[in-house]
Amino acid sequence: MSGQWPQALDAYRQAVGLDSQASDLNYGLYNSAVHVQNWNLAEQALAKIFANEPSAKSHLKPEYWQVLTNQGRFEEAVPILKLALAAPESDQNYLSNKIRELMTKTAKVVVKESVPFTPEELAILAKKEGPREIPKRELIYGLDVNVQRSAHAKSFENAYSYSEFISICTCDGYEKSDDISFFHPPRARFHID
Repeated sequence: MSGQWPQALDAYRQAVGLDSQASDLNYGLYNSAVHVQNWNLAEQALAKIFANEPSAKSHLKPEYWQVLTNQGRFEEAVPILKLALAAPESDQNYLSNKIRELMTKTAKVVVKESVPFTPEELAILAKKEGPREIPKRELIYGLDVNVQRSAHAKSFENAYSYSEFISICTCDGYEKSDDISFFHPPRARFHID
């Protein structure tokens, strides 16, 4: 997003306005406000971060000092600077880690449009890949499935030869549920291309 900080600031403002409970968006709002040097908005973003995550205040002292200094509030900034200088080194990466997490969460997936087959290509594929019979197989026990010694191994060739359906799909998202756990994972929705 290099060079697009004003657009990023507007986008984060809108996103925070739509979902005030998403405290991680305030990290993006703060970051873009700093890059456009809107110190009042940066202070508001920090205030929201501190309200939603009280533990973040101890990690973001240098950022708070920077905002106060750029607002000309030097008397308030000096004690914060002293605390920031005494902070552990692990705090140096706190903001960048939070922004990286936010970027990972909000990254857009670009999907290339698929080119449809021409009628000639479909005819060729239909001749090559007609319906095929899946041979019946005898019962196989777990100990008999060894990649080095068995014709029934869990291999790509066997999976392809004996699968009932192979397709190319596009993921349309997930079904959201409040009860997501190991035994109740989210269900993916797919569109068959």
